[in-house]
Amino acid sequence: MNNMTPKKVFSRIGLALFCMLVVQQVIAAVITTAITLITPTITEQGLFIWVISYVPLYLIAFPVFLGIAASIPTWDITPPAPVKPTAGQMLKLIPMSIAVAYVLNLLATALSSLVEVIRGRGIANPLESVMTGSDVWINLLCVVIIAPIMEEIIFRRILYRKLIGFGSKVYIFFSAFMFAAFHANFYQLAYAFVLGIIFAVLTHYSGTIKYSIILHMVINFSMGGLGSVLMSMNNDLVLSVYGFIVIALVVIGVIFCIQWFRKERQNHTFTPGVVPAPTKGEIFGNVGMILYLALIILITLFNIFLT
Repeated sequence: MNNMTPKKVFSRIGLALFCMLVVQQVIAAVITTAITLITPTITEQGLFIWVISYVPLYLIAFPVFLGIAASIPTWDITPPAPVKPTAGQMLKLIPMSIAVAYVLNLLATALSSLVEVIRGRGIANPLESVMTGSDVWINLLCVVIIAPIMEEIIFRRILYRKLIGFGSKVYIFFSAFMFAAFHANFYQLAYAFVLGIIFAVLTHYSGTIKYSIILHMVINFSMGGLGSVLMSMNNDLVLSVYGFIVIALVVIGVIFCIQWFRKERQNHTFTPGVVPAPTKGEIFGNVGMILYLALIILITLFNIFLT
């Protein structure tokens, strides 16, 4: 298919994501600094933070990513017989995914509380800070619509075409890892990785990203969008009912997850690649990946200690 070595493929992917984030961060920093000199209070508003994050990222930085990613050869491979998930399977995946997200987020929150006991200050959650300070409809637009569509295009559709030749296992776990790292958020790291695996599996076996987009939107709505809407109503009864519903969904999701691990996990096999799978050294031991992961670590540490 191509004469690009696996090491170069992964380096180019890392470089593409690195450049996308650098462009977004630089533009955001320049604009924020300029506006702070004029009207500093605007930079603290949720709407401004969403705009300064998404507009440079998807209108300017994303084309940069596409330009670099275009140099990576594409595999023209689809599953022999794409399997579209049934409505019942999708409905089952929703509580499973919600359970994963809430349980792992709860563990991150517990760890943050432990850190707070030790150093007197917990770990900030930048996403939560932005959502609580933003208009509810802006939250819905950014979190429930824009983010799922763009993230699925990047981490499922584009990476699928670049990596599936190495086999589904490489594509699924690597794309999930890159997706989790991309959030640069301590609270989202673990559950974004597991959800990334679910989204990648859906994409691989169905041959399309539309199901992962739908599931991604539903999860983001249930975890952030809906809560934001209900809190804006300022009704304690409604919030209490919402809390009970969330708990019920998490319990149901945990039960479904246990059932899947006990009865269905062995039925899922990975599709072999048309070329040998790369080694861990080929995947991570290259300039592009090192730059990308170093930047992610820096952004994450900044969010933890300086916000």
